[in-house]
Amino acid sequence: MMNPELPADALLDIVRQLGAELHPARGAANLTLDSTLDRDMGLDSLGRVELALRVERRFGVSLPEGTLVNAETPRDLLKAILGARAPQA
Repeated sequence: MMNPELPADALLDIVRQLGAELHPARGAANLTLDSTLDRDMGLDSLGRVELALRVERRFGVSLPEGTLVNAETPRDLLKAILGARAPQA
């Protein structure tokens, strides 16, 4: 069974790095799995696309089209990543 903490840590690294790049004054180090992508990270639609690209590249997954539109927090993205990595029955 996969340890869900490892993808969570890697996802937070991606989220914090992108947050620091886009909004250096916001304090991206404080972002958590429950931070909001819009309010806390300040992600607009282009920021969400960049986040999706980084996540897909890092985890080797293809996220469903609506994932970034519907995701409100990194935790929502984590669920999508874990779902995309799960073996298909």
